[in-house]
Amino acid sequence: LTELQQNDPANSRVRARIFYALQRAGISLSIPAQSVFVTEETVERKDIHQEREIARRVQALSNVELFHSLTPEERRRLAADLRFAPFTEGEAMTREGATAHSLYVITRGTAEVLIGGEGGERRKVATLNPGDFFGEIALMTGVKRTATVLALEYTECYRLDKEAFHGVLHTRPEIAEHISQVLARRRVELEAVRENLDAEAKTRRMNSAQKDFFARITSFFGLGGAAKATSTIQ
Repeated sequence: LTELQQNDPANSRVRARIFYALQRAGISLSIPAQSVFVTEETVERKDIHQEREIARRVQALSNVELFHSLTPEERRRLAADLRFAPFTEGEAMTREGATAHSLYVITRGTAEVLIGGEGGERRKVATLNPGDFFGEIALMTGVKRTATVLALEYTECYRLDKEAFHGVLHTRPEIAEHISQVLARRRVELEAVRENLDAEAKTRRMNSAQKDFFARITSFFGLGGAAKATSTIQ
């Protein structure tokens, strides 16, 4: 604060970030004693609400290229483990260099992807909209975040953690091959922007990155020989 008497804007931003951080952690604020809510909740009503929410989550996962090789049953299984994650305007959704094994699917709002450059300056490389996702490399390999993602407005996401994906991948380890292809392409696209790569350089990077990602995924999730036996990566 440069003017202590003008503290309302900063106060408001702090409160907003605390509120959304609590929501992401699944912690609700206490309800004022004078507020009374009367709702006739039935089993049928709960089932309808839950089914609608699962359908929204399945649709969100269907838009993620990473999960295109999953069956409808596998996507529904993942949908049940998604976590609601809202962010306020200006809030960092992930930070470059941080350790977090989660993927985010944006369902509302917009965000920008920033990467560090020389002299500590950050450069914008992409804008994310509803249906886009980020954090896939950290989820699948455990590496640190490769970019910072900043919410440009109030933004809602679904968060998928490593633990939720672990069971699906162990049941059908061949999924790792398709995922390694998607991750390799997305990484090389980011590197091409950062390093101004030509087409030939991008192809070489793709071949190397695909093999590297496949090895990282099988190691991070402990797939071992099951995944190696199904791999056809050259």
